[in-house]
Amino acid sequence: MEGRRYGEQLLQRYRKSEIAEMAGDRELLARHLAKLSVGVSVAVACRHLVLAHNIKAQGEGLAKQVAKEVEETQWRKFEEEFATLDRQASQESAALQQEWHGKEAALRGEIEVERRKIAAKFGDRAQEASLERVREAHPFRPSKELASRSRTTAALIRAGDFLAAHDSEEAAKGLERRERGAWESRVQRMAADEGERLKRQLDSSLAKLEGGVEGRVRALWRQRDAALDLHANKAAVSRGALQHRAAAQAKKAHDKFIKSLGKIGHEAQGAAPAEKAEKHGEKHREKKIPTDGR
Repeated sequence: MEGRRYGEQLLQRYRKSEIAEMAGDRELLARHLAKLSVGVSVAVACRHLVLAHNIKAQGEGLAKQVAKEVEETQWRKFEEEFATLDRQASQESAALQQEWHGKEAALRGEIEVERRKIAAKFGDRAQEASLERVREAHPFRPSKELASRSRTTAALIRAGDFLAAHDSEEAAKGLERRERGAWESRVQRMAADEGERLKRQLDSSLAKLEGGVEGRVRALWRQRDAALDLHANKAAVSRGALQHRAAAQAKKAHDKFIKSLGKIGHEAQGAAPAEKAEKHGEKHREKKIPTDGR
């Protein structure tokens, strides 16, 4: 009886130690699986974070490159437009100057014709007046007075030429001043209109440029956000799959552990009756031996 009790105690201790050891192995396995799951999740998250950072850097670089190319293209276009406008302004200025010189030459010709007409008219009138004065003052000596007619006529013609030239010069100067003032005001008005048009065109071009660059940047940011969301979803799916796989492995290990415990329990229960029968047989033999001796 003592040996049987001692054997049962040993068996119970062995079972307790095996159960405790298996429980410790199970906890260790669960910890390792949890660490493995966390490590894999962290590694995947780090990889996705690096990919997102690279995508962001590429997007920013692409946005800067696009903005730079658009700015260079617009500046080249503006320079070409300004050069074209400068050439047009130079051509128009040359045409206006040529037109002004033509008008000035024509006006000078007209003034010269008018001056000659006035001089001829004044000369004829002076000659007639001289003849009338000579007839009235010296009715009996016309020959002497007529002798000085040529000198008087020449002096009057020179005086008429001087007055006509002075008047025509003043008229030409006044006309030139008026023409020059009109031309300068026209040029200033054209320059102001051209400046306003260029300013409006520049403002509209800059607005279009800013709108295009901002649209490109917003599109790139939307692409980056979509890529980040996609990678986050993939990371979540991968994390869920890993957790599901780890849970399945843990369940499989737990089932295997429970199965091994049941097997050990069955073996222990099968060994106990055999040991009991063996002890009973030994006692029976011990009792039977003295009977055979007698």
